[in-house]
Amino acid sequence: MVPLTRIICCMLAVLLSAVACNQHPEKPAAAIQKANKDTLVTFMQHHLRPLLIENNAKKAKQILDSLKPFVEEQHSFSSTYLWLRHMMFVHQLQRNEDSIEYYTRKALALAIENDSTRQIIAGKLELSDILNSSNKSDSALMHVKDAYFLAKQKDTAKLAGILFKLVTCYAYIGNLEQYREYCFEGLRLSEKNLHYKPLFLLCINSYYSSMHMKDSALWWYHRYIEKDTSMNNPMYKFMSTENTGLMLSYQDKDEEALKYQLQALDDCKQAEDKTSVPYYNLGVTYHKLKRYREAEESLKASIKHAHIDRLKEVATDSWNEIAKVYASQQKWEQAFTAKDSAYESYKRYVDSSFAGKAKEIETRYAVKSKDEEIRTLAFANEANRKIGVQQKTIIFIFAGAFVMAAVLGFALWRRRKLSEKLRQAELEQRLLRSQMEPHFIFNTLSVLQSYIRNNESEKAVRYLNQFARLLRVTLENSRESFVPLDEEVTALENYLSLQSMRFEGVFDYEVQAWPGYEEEGLLIPPMLLQPFAENAILHGMKQLQHKGHIAVSIQKEANVLRCIIEDNGTGLQSGSASQPGKSSLSTTITRERLEILSRQTGYAAGITITNRGNEHSGTTVILTIPYRKAKPYFTV
Repeated sequence: MVPLTRIICCMLAVLLSAVACNQHPEKPAAAIQKANKDTLVTFMQHHLRPLLIENNAKKAKQILDSLKPFVEEQHSFSSTYLWLRHMMFVHQLQRNEDSIEYYTRKALALAIENDSTRQIIAGKLELSDILNSSNKSDSALMHVKDAYFLAKQKDTAKLAGILFKLVTCYAYIGNLEQYREYCFEGLRLSEKNLHYKPLFLLCINSYYSSMHMKDSALWWYHRYIEKDTSMNNPMYKFMSTENTGLMLSYQDKDEEALKYQLQALDDCKQAEDKTSVPYYNLGVTYHKLKRYREAEESLKASIKHAHIDRLKEVATDSWNEIAKVYASQQKWEQAFTAKDSAYESYKRYVDSSFAGKAKEIETRYAVKSKDEEIRTLAFANEANRKIGVQQKTIIFIFAGAFVMAAVLGFALWRRRKLSEKLRQAELEQRLLRSQMEPHFIFNTLSVLQSYIRNNESEKAVRYLNQFARLLRVTLENSRESFVPLDEEVTALENYLSLQSMRFEGVFDYEVQAWPGYEEEGLLIPPMLLQPFAENAILHGMKQLQHKGHIAVSIQKEANVLRCIIEDNGTGLQSGSASQPGKSSLSTTITRERLEILSRQTGYAAGITITNRGNEHSGTTVILTIPYRKAKPYFTV
């Protein structure tokens, strides 16, 4: 049988396309409530919605372009949000993928700025659909999970639909445990919902089938799908027929199974949907019936349509099944040739999978860098504008008082110099935080390349996912002056885990904090701990005769955190960068950041680096970090 991710992804494509046919652009709730009060909102509701339903994107865009100056002048959340949503729908009709994502992100940012929960949920779900269609499954999953947690707190009516999107994301990623968990949670929530209930029933059945749990699949099929009246809906006809054929095949009733699979293939062709999987299952059944010619024809058709459907893994399985068909006929030379084709198909699939992951990381990094550059420029322009206004006001008021102007001018000069120095330091630190050390990235990719060459696919995927998570957290945290303590701890654990995979067997590590620290909502500056963990690995573990160990301990004291990083490495050596008077660049930057933090909070901050005692080799780094408390996200 075809693996879970393959069957589920094809099935979800069929079900989602059917659901999409019955949907139209929704009216934002806030816009509907203000329609009678806001003339601009009312105009857009009454004149643009009919044009979008009629697919008249050109006329709708002309109206929206003409309305843009009035929307900007009004500066109203409801009118601006509705204008952005309509622009998104226009570009959906025109299939401009970049513009769709642009306006969706703009609308979502506006909803977050105004703390509008329903619009935030809708925006995150729409953005996840866009990212999924661009094969950015990890990013899509992040937005769906945000929507899921928001909906559990504020809008439970949408939970069933959000859970189905979560199931979709986990199917594409291949996380079977999470996929199964959310399938059953969705089924519980949609027990009386005829729209989503059959979707979850089919997903669970396909999970059991693809995991080769035949008894569970048969029990589930006869207990639920075969008897549930909601499955009679034409929307689910193809999947229901295909599942019936699979169940009969499990019971070795291959002649009966063949009838249902042929019907399912006809239904799929009429729907003009992906046919590679139905052809594959049909070929397997023909092979079991020893109808070798029909089996070969069906499997070759599966390979042909797999390239059209962009399901390279289905092509690989079809080649493997063709090899079995030839082997059953004792055509050994043709069987070996088919096996070679299966290997080449698998190789292309793995290469494209890693290429897609690498492209997603590259795109995400480029977007983050561009956003940071825009924010830095806007900050500098705003600061210069305010300073200019201050200077003009001061000159106008004190022009007649020469002595007072001289004294005040000197004070302002000192103040401006200090402000510029602090601002420059902050911008430099943001830039340093947003950059990952090039050697680290190069070494990471080299390790990944070695896994691929050694055909260690599972290690390679796990290593790449770990690196992607670390890169995402690093880029997101680099934008903020303060981040949650639990996110900083997670980033540090990701980094140490990645390095332990790279230097396999060289060292182990542990990260400890006091119980319940995650719920306290403490904030600290990002990237304070990682540089010292990196020094411990690169310098402390160098040429070590025994297995290294890195221990990170975080304890809460009065208004500060006491963070201790210890290793059993070689310690501070003569002439090293860690000697007094020869501090490394990372240590110098950290000291400056802690000094600024101490002035901002009014609490002591500092760093101490020493060799451990005679009985223990290695280095001890102690950081004293003042913290802040996060404000609650939602208010009652």
